[in-house]
Amino acid sequence: MKKLILSGACALALGLSVHASAEGFDVKDMSCGNFMEVAEESEEVAGLLVFWLDGYLSGVTDDTRFDSEIIESLANDLGEACAENPDASLIKTAKDVGTE
Repeated sequence: MKKLILSGACALALGLSVHASAEGFDVKDMSCGNFMEVAEESEEVAGLLVFWLDGYLSGVTDDTRFDSEIIESLANDLGEACAENPDASLIKTAKDVGTE
């Protein structure tokens, strides 16, 4: 997952566009299975989604810190939880594992 996070950070920092961002989509409609498919197809997009989810959760909890260890933990925990329940909502799963 470190590679996933670093890839996402590089893509974000360089402002690279990826096909999914060009099309746009609502993350609230994503399932864990969709996220796992994205991760298999593009580590960059999955990394960006993890960063997006971290920011979303930070807004929910009013946490303004940046901590790469927390993002790495979110990525790992999210990957495990999504593998166990691919039909679950990605945002709900992220809330469950990211705001414990």
